[in-house]
Amino acid sequence: MHNKIKEYFNVRKSDSQKYYLENLLDWSLNKLKTKLRESQREGQVGTYKILYQTVGNSPVPLVLSILALEPEKVIFLVTDESRTWLDVIIEHTKLRPSQYETRYINFSSMVDIYEVIKREVSDNDAPNAAIDITGGTKVMSSGAALAGAYLNIDVLYLESVIEPSRDRPTPGRENLIRIDNPFTVFGDRKLNRARDLFARFDFIGAVEILGPARVQVREPQIFHLYYHLALAYAAWDDFNFDTAYKELRNAIKTLEQYHIHLEWRPHLKEQLRILSLLENMENTPDFELYQNPEKAWALIGSCYANARRRGKQRRYDFAVLLLYRVLEMLSQMRLASWKLDSRHPSYSELAISRDELTTRFKEIQRNLYRKNYREQELPQEISLMQGLALLKALEDPWADSLDLERVKDNIDQRNSSILAHGTKVVTKRGHDGMLKLVQQALEEAWKIWPAAEMEWNAYRSQFRFVVGETRIEA
Repeated sequence: MHNKIKEYFNVRKSDSQKYYLENLLDWSLNKLKTKLRESQREGQVGTYKILYQTVGNSPVPLVLSILALEPEKVIFLVTDESRTWLDVIIEHTKLRPSQYETRYINFSSMVDIYEVIKREVSDNDAPNAAIDITGGTKVMSSGAALAGAYLNIDVLYLESVIEPSRDRPTPGRENLIRIDNPFTVFGDRKLNRARDLFARFDFIGAVEILGPARVQVREPQIFHLYYHLALAYAAWDDFNFDTAYKELRNAIKTLEQYHIHLEWRPHLKEQLRILSLLENMENTPDFELYQNPEKAWALIGSCYANARRRGKQRRYDFAVLLLYRVLEMLSQMRLASWKLDSRHPSYSELAISRDELTTRFKEIQRNLYRKNYREQELPQEISLMQGLALLKALEDPWADSLDLERVKDNIDQRNSSILAHGTKVVTKRGHDGMLKLVQQALEEAWKIWPAAEMEWNAYRSQFRFVVGETRIEA
């Protein structure tokens, strides 16, 4: 073999490939297969059903790759100039006609090459495919590499060694390698996908992508940040405030540790403060919570922001349920300001007499329900509409700002929803009407009993999620 290799280097360069294929192919192939099997055991190179090859003017590396990989099918990407080498490749690989196909491409157009490969991969639905970019022009190889990276299929290259004193590759020193996909190494595609899910408020879907990516990518810092944010926002949407607080705190620690997205820090810290008000909320009696404006508004703001996100998703039934709850919480908060617990109201401490309050309450109810009115005494557990009627009877300034007829009409839509007591589906029009009503109610309540010295819109903006959520107009 030593003499054959010596002769290989002595023949004219134009004859070297022919000499290699006739005298050195089997020996070099055995060495290449040994290296390849080791690479496959280590998971560095896979096994492939389909192999795409860019064909240039050097058939030797393509023949070696085909014989070493043994794919079920080879698809050659050739130009008018390089197609003349196909016969040589077929001769030495002994491919049957059913084992290969040929696609003609414009060697100077990267876009053309990319388009052909993308179409081929789509048509063949080939998860076990690879692209060998060893042959062809630089434009062909670049286009093929780009397609492979974007389509997430392995890109292969047959490495060879050319010693300084030689003008051609050294036989037996070839090695087939898989080129790292930058989209996989740095996780760009996964991060963009996660951002898309954030924009649709699918935080659990984002977690499923970000969790594994944190241990797969070379630089996982941004993935850790988004992962904790996704967990925090998913928990916040589920009203799991304790978990939301813990994960948002982790997100802030990650942000500060790696100095990424520091512009988010003030907003996230304000959100952390809001969530801290709601920690251990299940151990706080409702009446006590509604007497504390900071805690009450933290809960109301969370529910309202959640309703806006469901509306953006066109999940109008869920959005209207949440908007109804916002209105109910506003009523409960105002009742608490009159020392009335909506669950167990005691009317004895009010300045107005029980008889006078009862008379006013019945009159308001009678005017509101007209022919459907059924006489009621003061309730022992206060519903939303009863609460609003009581507040009207007490001449509460917030309740006085509301049109109870309008409130009743919107609540009737909610009550007839399939998610409440009926069988109807809430339309966008029905949702928008309820939203407008609740917005007015929120603004009026904030004027009377705010949680901070700021405008309602400024307070509301603190509940906006930092990733994906565009500003929601009032």
